[in-house]
Amino acid sequence: LIEVNNLPSALTSIMQVFLQGKAGEILPKLVSLI
Repeated sequence: LIEVNNLPSALTSIMQVFLQGKAGEILPKLVSLI
């Protein structure tokens, strides 16, 4: 299990990877919804 103290940094890393990998796919969809 991930320690509570390491959780924020872990979430940040996951979010960074997610945004870098999926931003090009998600942003156009969000814009089309708007």
